[in-house]
Amino acid sequence: MLDNKYNLVPRKQFCGAKVGSDYPAMRATYDDAYMKEYEASDAFLSTSDGKKTRLPNHNSTYGASIDYNYDSCVMFIDTDAEAEIKLGTSYPFPAMNEGECMINNQMASLLNVQVGDIIYN
Repeated sequence: MLDNKYNLVPRKQFCGAKVGSDYPAMRATYDDAYMKEYEASDAFLSTSDGKKTRLPNHNSTYGASIDYNYDSCVMFIDTDAEAEIKLGTSYPFPAMNEGECMINNQMASLLNVQVGDIIYN
C-alpha cells in the first residue's frame, strides 16, 4: 500500500502553462560537437553525487533566449500509484524518469522539437 497519506489523486493537471524551447534555434546554429559540450556544461543541474542531469538550471530556464509562445495543459501522473489502485490500467506508456515528459505531435511540430530536446514550461 502506498504511504501517501495526503496524496488522494495520482494525477495533477495545470492548464494555461506556457511552453517553449530554444533547442531548434541552437540545433540550427551549432554543430553536434558544440551541443554535446553544451549539454555537459553548467547549464544543467547535477545530482548530489555529481552526476549531470538533463534538467536545466535556473538561469537556463529563465534565459532571455527562450520564447514561451504556446499555451498548454500539463498533467503529472504517478503511474505506479495508478496501477496500485487499478486506475488508468490501459495507460500504454511506462513510467518516465526525472526530467522527462511526453508531448503530442502537434505541440512537437509547433515547437519544432525532436525526441531528446529540452522544452520549458
